[in-house]
Amino acid sequence: MNDIQKVGAPLDIGQVLNAAIEKGIPVSELKEAFDLVREMAQVQRESQFNTAFAKFKRECPPIVRRTEDAYNTVTRNGVRKPRMYASLDDISFTVDETLHANGLSYHWSDSELTKDGCIVRRFVLTHEAGFSRSTSSPPMPIEGGEAYKAISAGRKETSASPQQRMGVADTYAKRYSMTSGLGIP
Repeated sequence: MNDIQKVGAPLDIGQVLNAAIEKGIPVSELKEAFDLVREMAQVQRESQFNTAFAKFKRECPPIVRRTEDAYNTVTRNGVRKPRMYASLDDISFTVDETLHANGLSYHWSDSELTKDGCIVRRFVLTHEAGFSRSTSSPPMPIEGGEAYKAISAGRKETSASPQQRMGVADTYAKRYSMTSGLGIP
């Protein structure tokens, strides 16, 4: 093995350790060499992730808001119209192809429930080289929970079941953490 490896070339831990043994490095020092190689590989994976993510950001089409909200908005000229938002399906449909073309995939961790009736989701973006980055949603109040009651004065209760209310908050937490994690509006 060469003493100097090309920048950006994949690291082979076995080759590095064999070279260290051949050079007479004591076994007690091999752990240090292994740790160094592992740190270098992590830096390389993060660099590959950052390159792929930057390419995704350049290539990702704009997210179209196709889903109508239950509430209206008023335009600057006083016209009332339905408020539109990008659903989780709209976002996924728009970003999936570009993410996958750049070696990126995503998932969400299990939901976390807070004591005051909120749900939190962590969006995890992973590169095929093995580096991941995650973003959490802020606590999303579940309708009927203590946190929701504290902020919902004047809003009508829905006829949704407790499971549906939790599903609504969970979907919103996923959507929020995904747009935050991908840096999209």
